[in-house]
Amino acid sequence: MKRTNLGGFNKIKCSPKERFEKKLRVTPGCWLWTAGKDKNGYGQFYDGQRNCRANRYAWLIYFGEIPNGLFVCHRCDNPSCVNPEHLFLGTNMDNMEDRTQKGRGAKNFGTAQGTAKLSDLEVIKIRSMNGKQKDIAAIFGVHQSLISYIKSGKIWPHLLEKKSDADA
Repeated sequence: MKRTNLGGFNKIKCSPKERFEKKLRVTPGCWLWTAGKDKNGYGQFYDGQRNCRANRYAWLIYFGEIPNGLFVCHRCDNPSCVNPEHLFLGTNMDNMEDRTQKGRGAKNFGTAQGTAKLSDLEVIKIRSMNGKQKDIAAIFGVHQSLISYIKSGKIWPHLLEKKSDADA
């Protein structure tokens, strides 16, 4: 810290790390971010040049640079935590796998999702149908892009191995 005199006022100028650490509430487990947060609960910190996520800044000050393409992930699953012991680097895939292993991923598939326009049996039938996707879409009253997603397995992946009753 160094003192500056601005317009007759003595002001203590802190380093970004000191400013960062003033915004923490350290508990026996998580170090909780007490300043601004985004809509998902992740801390936001202005480092003097730009806003960044507080967990990323914590990584920078305690461990160093973050390689391109890597995320700073939480072992504790607490978005406002910046405890360096709770953070790890990973790819987007690592982050998604960690989320799934901890049971935080989407649990509802197909008709269990609530917004599904088709039943599981209709999806199985669509996958077995040949012809133009727009024609299949017209039969089921949905958009062609939905048929494309179904046939490619991007949606309803849990039904990829099932056979329809008509094929049995």
